[in-house]
Amino acid sequence: PEFFNIGGNAVNVRSILRWDSNKRRAYASIGGPLAGNPKWRFGFDLDARRDNWANGSGSFQMRKVEAAAQIHSIPNGYWNWTSGAAVSNRTMTGPLSQGVALKYFGSVTRTLLRNPDAGFAVDSSLMFDAGKLFLDTPARFAKIQNSISARWLPFAERQDYEMNARFRAGKIFGDAPFDESFVVGMERDSDLWLRGHSATLHGLKDSMMATRSFFLTNWDLQKALYRNGFFRLSAGPFLDTARLQQSSNWFFDTGLQLRVTALGSFTLNLSYGKSLSDGRTALFATATR
Repeated sequence: PEFFNIGGNAVNVRSILRWDSNKRRAYASIGGPLAGNPKWRFGFDLDARRDNWANGSGSFQMRKVEAAAQIHSIPNGYWNWTSGAAVSNRTMTGPLSQGVALKYFGSVTRTLLRNPDAGFAVDSSLMFDAGKLFLDTPARFAKIQNSISARWLPFAERQDYEMNARFRAGKIFGDAPFDESFVVGMERDSDLWLRGHSATLHGLKDSMMATRSFFLTNWDLQKALYRNGFFRLSAGPFLDTARLQQSSNWFFDTGLQLRVTALGSFTLNLSYGKSLSDGRTALFATATR
């Protein structure tokens, strides 16, 4: 359940309860303006999960509990930043590193170009984590991810077509725990979409799609099929490419995506993709708000 603008104070509460036997999760967050100033917001998160992962020799289980606090600032309409800290504890049934970790995380998002007359905008973001896993010999790690995205509404009416492109890259340094890996593919806990590849295998999360470094591009074109004052239905092709650290090959995925947007805030995506590299396919649905 989600609750917005509690008491008229712009305080929001979000939660997730997932009972999938292989991907159980309980998550809750609360956020609101700091000292009544809408340019500054606070956030607190609590996340507990139990995931079963498939690997080449069988499977393993990861249990993790994490608590985080953050501050988000919006100085103006062109850039914003986030700074926070998290403490977590994980246990593994395999030989992977486990224990308590403390990390700092931060991000900066900047609008590089915005031209309303041309219906064109370009945004960039940089995310950085640095932490320590408390073992007998403490393990330090850092994580960086960069993103550039572009959106274009061609033609004069700005309503029938929408084109999106996004370029992302990330890398992990040091001895990071497995749960800090980037997961590339279609999976509900990751936004690194490679739409012809599922990041699950027989219901388990697929460790072969978890990587310490990656490069990913996403492109799609949406054509409005129907719209009124309440919702918009659109569809169109997409093309994704990716390179993962553990693979010497590039992935090329293409397919179709259907999108339903209601009241300008709720979006349902349904995609079907096929890999041109290895023939794999993926059908995936997700809802965002």
